[in-house]
This record gives sequence, structure tokens and C-alpha cells, in this order.
Amino acid sequence: IDALFAIGELGRIIVKGALDAGMPEERVFWFPNNAEAAEYLNNYINKGDYLLFKGSRAAGVDEIIGMIY
Repeated sequence: IDALFAIGELGRIIVKGALDAGMPEERVFWFPNNAEAAEYLNNYINKGDYLLFKGSRAAGVDEIIGMIY
């Protein structure tokens, strides 16, 4: 995994776990909502990158896919 992007208040727990497990801080990102995450991802990802989304439809994680290019 090159980077971790977590969203929402529960995402803070995921971020803490990644950092506690030794993931470098500069590769761990947290966003308060899907729109901010998508905006950042649009500037972060490159053609040919692979992304794995883990989340629930209730949290609207699938919305992000429609917001990124």
C-alpha cells in the first residue's frame, strides 16, 4: 500500500491504527467528508494507479468514484 485515505470520524481510528503499525505519516491522509477526499484524490492519483475503496454504501463511499476522474 502506497497511501491510505480515510474519511469521517471512524476514519480517524483507521488512521491511528495505520500510524501505530508504522505506516509513514506522510502517506496517511484523513478527510472529514467524501467531497474533500475526492478533490484531493483528483490531484494525487495518476493514470494507471490502482485504488481500493473499502466502505459502506451507507457512508456514501461509492460517491467518491463518481467524483474522481
